[in-house]
Amino acid sequence: MDIMEAKTILTELSSVGIDEVVFDHMDKGTRVRGSNQEKTVVVYFEIPIIFCDKSIGIQSVNGLLSRINLFDETKASISLVEDNNGDIGTINVKQGRKKASYRCNDPRKVNAPSRVPGDLALTNENVISFDKEYVTYLSTAISAMSYTGTKAERTISVQIEDDNATVAVFDGLDDTFTDVIETVGAINTDRAVWEVIPFSRVMKQSVSAPSNADSAKFCITEHGIAVFGLENLDIVVVPMVS
Repeated sequence: MDIMEAKTILTELSSVGIDEVVFDHMDKGTRVRGSNQEKTVVVYFEIPIIFCDKSIGIQSVNGLLSRINLFDETKASISLVEDNNGDIGTINVKQGRKKASYRCNDPRKVNAPSRVPGDLALTNENVISFDKEYVTYLSTAISAMSYTGTKAERTISVQIEDDNATVAVFDGLDDTFTDVIETVGAINTDRAVWEVIPFSRVMKQSVSAPSNADSAKFCITEHGIAVFGLENLDIVVVPMVS
């Protein structure tokens, strides 16, 4: 496992609140499967990096990342140690006389999705773009709606119709903020609804990705899933079930 590659992926997972993750060996890379504790933010994405020829179960992304951050990644290295069952049991980080270990978990017991329904591919044909200015404005609208209503029931929804996106932020009680913006080229979708906090968090990370050129880029699948493109991973925001 390359320490710089591992740190990059773990940092991106941490930025969107992913707590647990499994790295599955694939023929040409690694499938990254993980979730936050609430299961509102999920990753199910294959990257062109091979960490190991076996699956690795990580129960605390921040736990492993914090250990890696103790070292200079240009000088440190990572080694993987198998347990008595032949699984990856320990991740060791070493730099000179300094060493830190992280105990892995059984991948079958980690809170990670075995699959996510539908086509999760983010393409030029289905992408919806919110530029940096609009993300900032939408964040302000979310804050404005948070002064009333019920925190646990606040939602954000998006519906695409005829090159327009109708965005609505519901305060969880009686009030809604609604806006309509132009999104030329986006595929028409039914209205999809998500919890405000996970949607906003992932949206902000998407707009911060250097390759996205100051735009949050996402699509809405037939199942109402929002798939956001970050720098290295595509991140799923799970819809609310009515």
